[in-house]
Amino acid sequence: DGGGQKSRQLKSGVPERLHFGNVQVHEKRSMELCLRNTGTWSFDYLFNLKSKSKSSAYDLRQGDVKPFITVTPKRDVAAKNEETKIRIDYTPLETHVLDGTQLVLEIQSGGDKIKYTLDLTGRAKRPEVDFSFKNYDFGHCFVKRGGGRAAVNTGEADIGEVSSFDNRVELLVSNRDTVDVLLSSNFQRTPVFD
Repeated sequence: DGGGQKSRQLKSGVPERLHFGNVQVHEKRSMELCLRNTGTWSFDYLFNLKSKSKSSAYDLRQGDVKPFITVTPKRDVAAKNEETKIRIDYTPLETHVLDGTQLVLEIQSGGDKIKYTLDLTGRAKRPEVDFSFKNYDFGHCFVKRGGGRAAVNTGEADIGEVSSFDNRVELLVSNRDTVDVLLSSNFQRTPVFD
């Protein structure tokens, strides 16, 4: 239900489409399934992921390789008269098309397997942003341990006076995309970089 989709009931043997929409690379889109067991006994279930381009099933524990899908829990027991919540995450790490990928829920029923198929669709693309520069050389800089500007002797002032170096530059980011883009960084702000 993560993409604003309404609840619907799956039928065995009838493929159902699960649309993740358009996402950006490194964005996470989640859907939730509710597996309701109204039977007399508990049963085991298992999810398998298949692609039209590959004949073998993917390892759903990873999620960091194509098709970037993770199912939690992938395998479990659905207790009788209970509802089991299952989360499906699409977290693409590169530009990617999910179309043609199938998620198959298998339920062991006696000697038979009942299968429910979800046809996954969606696309991931990199945000269309421009940077005014991609690297910048500040040249030689003096940095004082603990942060702040270093005390330097410029020849014109007493030793210990802080010189004002012009080691500052502004990075301009332009959003050329049709949607808002969130920029984040793992950069730790310290007084040296103020």
